[in-house]
Amino acid sequence: MTERLTLQGFEYHTFGTLERDSRPIVVFHKTGGDEGELVPLANTVAPGTAVVGLRGQVVEDSKLRFFKRLGAGRFDEADLATRADDLNEFLRQFISTHRVRPPVALGLSNGANIITAALYRGDPPLSAAVLLRPAIPFRNATPASIGGTKLVVGGMSDETVKPDEILRLTDALRAAGARVDLTMIAAAGHRLVTGDEAAIQGWLKMI
Repeated sequence: MTERLTLQGFEYHTFGTLERDSRPIVVFHKTGGDEGELVPLANTVAPGTAVVGLRGQVVEDSKLRFFKRLGAGRFDEADLATRADDLNEFLRQFISTHRVRPPVALGLSNGANIITAALYRGDPPLSAAVLLRPAIPFRNATPASIGGTKLVVGGMSDETVKPDEILRLTDALRAAGARVDLTMIAAAGHRLVTGDEAAIQGWLKMI
């Protein structure tokens, strides 16, 4: 069963039934992806769990994104802050509307960045977050107080978000109070690899 819905200005697609008191996975695609991009990954790492795919609200060069840029590698931080706040409100309304538990967020690249920005702006109602190849969202800001558990997965050969930035982000999240488990995958670049699936699946079993 799939259903396309809108709430708080966000368009999202449900894959599976959102049962009351269940804990769904909300997935956030990379630049150029769509709401269905990470559904196969979510189904693999958490079989039987309802998946909710968010659709990016920004179109850049015909590609969907979750926030605007000023140029390659340069985030529009004002736009990012606004959209991160909007995401936090969406999550609150989503939980209330569907009567579900705080979900697990799973994002890749641009999708991971909007989740991370939401963490910086205020502790969102998430049971956990999986951040694949995330960048530091705000260059001159520190995160708000953050609780819960996070999995950060970086690639040792990633030229877009280099390992030292992943380490600095991890340190910032931990300093804000989050419990962060870090996995760095050898020979992985900015794209998904088999090691991501194994890292996420093993981690979800422990939380």
